[in-house]
Amino acid sequence: MKIVWYNTKKYFLEKNCMTELKIRYNPYEQKTEYEIYSKEKESWITPVSDSPLAQTQHTNGTLKGHIEDSIKVIDKVYGGNGLKITFEGTDSDFEEFGEYINYFNENNAKSIEYEKAKKYYRNASEVLPLLERSFSEVKNRLEKYRTGETAKEIENCLDAFNPTIPICAMGLYSVGKSAFINAIIGREVLPSATDPTTAKVYKISNREKCEIRYTIGSEKKTEQFKNGDEAKIHDFLKEINSDEQVGDLIEVDVPFVRSILSKGYDFVIYDTPGPDSKSNADHLQVLKNCLEKQTNGLPVFVTEPKGMDKKSLGEIRNMFGNLKLDMQNILIVVNQADGTGNDELKNKKENKGQLEITREKSGGVFFVSSIIGIGAKKDNFDKNNDSEWINASYFGEYRKNYDDFSTTEGKFAKSLYKYNFMIESEQKAYCEEAEKIDSSDIREILHYNSGIHCVEKAISEYAEKYASYNKCRNSIEFFEKASNFVTKKINELSGKLSADKKEVRTELLKELGKKYEELKNAYSTESVEENDKHLNKFYNKKDNDLKILKEWDNCKKDNNYEKLITEYIKNDIVDAFLKKWHEEIVTFSREFWINKTEDYKKECVKVITGSEITDEQKKSLSEIVFSANSPEFTDKPFTFESDFKVVKKLFWFIKRLNKELFSKIDTFLTTKCGEQNTGIQKLHSEEFNEWTVRLESELDKKMDEFNEQLRKWTEEINDLESNRNFIENHLNESKRLLEMVIDKESENG
Repeated sequence: MKIVWYNTKKYFLEKNCMTELKIRYNPYEQKTEYEIYSKEKESWITPVSDSPLAQTQHTNGTLKGHIEDSIKVIDKVYGGNGLKITFEGTDSDFEEFGEYINYFNENNAKSIEYEKAKKYYRNASEVLPLLERSFSEVKNRLEKYRTGETAKEIENCLDAFNPTIPICAMGLYSVGKSAFINAIIGREVLPSATDPTTAKVYKISNREKCEIRYTIGSEKKTEQFKNGDEAKIHDFLKEINSDEQVGDLIEVDVPFVRSILSKGYDFVIYDTPGPDSKSNADHLQVLKNCLEKQTNGLPVFVTEPKGMDKKSLGEIRNMFGNLKLDMQNILIVVNQADGTGNDELKNKKENKGQLEITREKSGGVFFVSSIIGIGAKKDNFDKNNDSEWINASYFGEYRKNYDDFSTTEGKFAKSLYKYNFMIESEQKAYCEEAEKIDSSDIREILHYNSGIHCVEKAISEYAEKYASYNKCRNSIEFFEKASNFVTKKINELSGKLSADKKEVRTELLKELGKKYEELKNAYSTESVEENDKHLNKFYNKKDNDLKILKEWDNCKKDNNYEKLITEYIKNDIVDAFLKKWHEEIVTFSREFWINKTEDYKKECVKVITGSEITDEQKKSLSEIVFSANSPEFTDKPFTFESDFKVVKKLFWFIKRLNKELFSKIDTFLTTKCGEQNTGIQKLHSEEFNEWTVRLESELDKKMDEFNEQLRKWTEEINDLESNRNFIENHLNESKRLLEMVIDKESENG
């Protein structure tokens, strides 16, 4: 017996536990949904709020971030009689999902089955080129508005699709953030920030030329260096770092050395202040301004082994929570792990659930020795050669720990990546990759054993996968911003146009408006009266009565009353008359309103020719009026079948021909004719009114042309509306690309 969660928010016990599950993962929203198949109800059921699978740790964030724990929960709750899981998501996520299921089965003696669903999401690699093409097309449309005060708004639109991937290193002071960044970029350029009060925000970019940019007051400064002048760059940064006149942001361009991050992507690394910085509020604003112009950044929280059980990560999350950072995928780097013994590191891994740092969702916990990582990237990485080292204490630590990190064998050999908190299947694959390194390749062994290589790989995988999905999601933001910008411009110009129109409106349009109101009411009243008069002429009650009496005698001889009702009164009298009247009233009303349309044109021209505008303008407006095509004045289908049952029922009740029956037929016919009159009159009256509105609009546009400024604004509004439609089409198409689709081939197969 096993507890199963139903959508009825109650627990039920089933002898045969449900074994079919569906996992739906949307990588663009980073949301996971679960459904369980109920054999009893023969339908898929969503877990309720108190189900383990409804909790945020299993539904929010990347699939990689929670799949390990989620599968364990699924197996524990539903795996009593075996499991079959159907996965709805991208091809790459299904592959990752399958790898973990295979690993789970192998290491837990399980046999969970899994399959790819017919429904799936497109991979970002497939969607992104399409979105980038749309982005380029929309960008070209926006370029024409990039002038003056609108330039900044246009930049904000374009920034949503910025290709740069920010990496934000954050953490408390004295945990080696600067050393960690130096290890990543392969250059010992950033000085240690020993004074929290004066420390700056560093922005380090991977560029071919070495350059430092900073500000003193409002003045922008630039210093250029030769490639390889690490000591000079380091000393210069150390100098301006303590200068209170220097602005909070210092930009550093250097080529990254022997780093995975130097390939394929434009990474920018930020060295950010910690929560213990006295001026962190100012620094945070600097960082926020930088990140606003870039794709969601990847946060990297740097701590140390003794800080793994502190609540500093929670403080960091609160501090940086409102910035444009992907906190779901935050990487936790435990620096200075070279000073921790292997047994202690192993103990931390085995008891990771008890550590404060694992209470927060992350993209993994990585143990590193930044100093070993820096040494691995030196041209001369020998432990006895200090010629390339700038920081003497760094070199001392490197020389002391070199032997343990330069080998994979022996009791004291240190491979920090073995102790990382990662998805087990991924860690196993990484360890197998590291074991294939040639034992003579000491540099590569140092790089891997330092843990820096594993962090670089995690950052690269983020860029390859999650950053691409973020960029796809940001495309929606870009198109929405662009649409809002254009709409704002339309509203601004429409406001100006409306205000100026009120000032330049002549008595002409006022008089035309009065004439329209006067004639509209008169025409409608006259239409009703004329239709009623025409009905009185058209309908002859006596003729109908005589026809019915004549047919009555024939039917009475045969005793066939049904024939009188169905074949004669209904078909030959009622149906035939109403059909004929409908045709008659449509034709009559159409002719009436066509004549009134011509009358209205003449009245409009009288008003125009009597106004104070120029003769040329009078001629131009009059031509518009006379050339305006009259409305078609359409037909309106009319039915009456069901209502005739009243007459039929009455006839079968009395079984004789009398005045009451004649009266009923007469009332029915006149009522239905009146309804047709009203319907056709209302339809043609509305069509006439719509035509006058169109005519007034044409006259209005023409009068705008008489004013050069109004004409330009009108043209600009039309252009903006065209561009807005263009942008919104791309917006809708972008949303469609991010939606789930059905595999037609598998569906047909």
